[in-house]
Amino acid sequence: MPLDRKKIEYLILASMAVFILLNGSLFGLIHDGLELRKLNKRSSELDAEYVRLAAELDRLNKGDTKYLEEIARGKYHMSKEGETEFRF
Repeated sequence: MPLDRKKIEYLILASMAVFILLNGSLFGLIHDGLELRKLNKRSSELDAEYVRLAAELDRLNKGDTKYLEEIARGKYHMSKEGETEFRF
């Protein structure tokens, strides 16, 4: 019983689809797309952090005394002579 043209086309199409899926290229493309999206997001986060750190470095290099005092008091718990520090 010969196969008609329509069934042969479906069989070829199905065979190609199975080959592509088994080959992993479709799943690889999906994975690569997701990975690219994740890396782009991380790149944006790092760009924002770079801008923030560059601004902080600029303030430190300019010798902004109020900013230096803020860091000394907040981060390193330093106080001026004669002051009493209260921690809660």
